[in-house]
Amino acid sequence: MTVREFMEMCASDVFIAIRHPRYDEDGNFMEYYADPSTWYNDELGLKIPDKDLNKKIVGIRLEAVPGCRTGIVLDTVKGNSND
Repeated sequence: MTVREFMEMCASDVFIAIRHPRYDEDGNFMEYYADPSTWYNDELGLKIPDKDLNKKIVGIRLEAVPGCRTGIVLDTVKGNSND
């Protein structure tokens, strides 16, 4: 499933964070990372960047959002779903 497909199922008030894979100099996976202050929310006009919408989701988890809310964190793969 891509981020775009996931977003089509979500309510507009859901907070979403996108985490990207980080690799070492040899190309080995190290960790997922995201800017901790970047939560996207359609209702507030905080749109997910177009470059992330076609990324394939490989993991989903819940995380606390500043302000006593819960958000969904999507772990994605490098590149797009059609790469």
